[in-house]
Amino acid sequence: MAELGRRILFRACLEMARWPGDPIVAVNVSAVQLRNARLVEEVKDALRISGLTATRLEIELTETADLASEDHAPAIVEAIRALGVGVALDDFGTRYSSLSLVQRLALTRLKIDKSFVRTINSTRRSLGIAQAVMNLASTYDLAVTAEGVETREQMRALAGIGCRHMQGYLFGRPYPIEVWWEKMARTQLPRGRNLASGAVTPLIHVS
Repeated sequence: MAELGRRILFRACLEMARWPGDPIVAVNVSAVQLRNARLVEEVKDALRISGLTATRLEIELTETADLASEDHAPAIVEAIRALGVGVALDDFGTRYSSLSLVQRLALTRLKIDKSFVRTINSTRRSLGIAQAVMNLASTYDLAVTAEGVETREQMRALAGIGCRHMQGYLFGRPYPIEVWWEKMARTQLPRGRNLASGAVTPLIHVS
């Protein structure tokens, strides 16, 4: 798993360095990789070899990886942040450790789990949780991305509580990198729209 994760990280950085403009690539990191003492060096090597600017890479940690039990996680995350790389906490709000992780880890982004987005228009609790995440992120100066947005109603509900970054099938489905290059040859670089200001915020996600 660690070797596969390393190869994915390198490939993502190499591919993204070829793209025009300044899109950001988000790469998932598993709990196994987080236990690897060489993870920080691997991130450094991926940036150096690819030539990708550090601010164009974001590492995603999944909350289901039981990060609370990883004593060395704060130091590793801090070292990754020192490189200029962003660190996001995926699946936020789905485990009991959520709030402690925000305190312990040098994060730059929280991702509202799709389970809350799915029912945001049908239950007050889901909308309340999403709003609470927005408030928490504001307190800690963190960006927020809502996952799993599939309908315009969900998009409008999230925009109504100030969520400016979203991902999901409403905006686009996953494609192999070769298909993205074909699309680029015919059209402009696919971009996600910042709903609050109208600005364009390109983001590519690699799992």
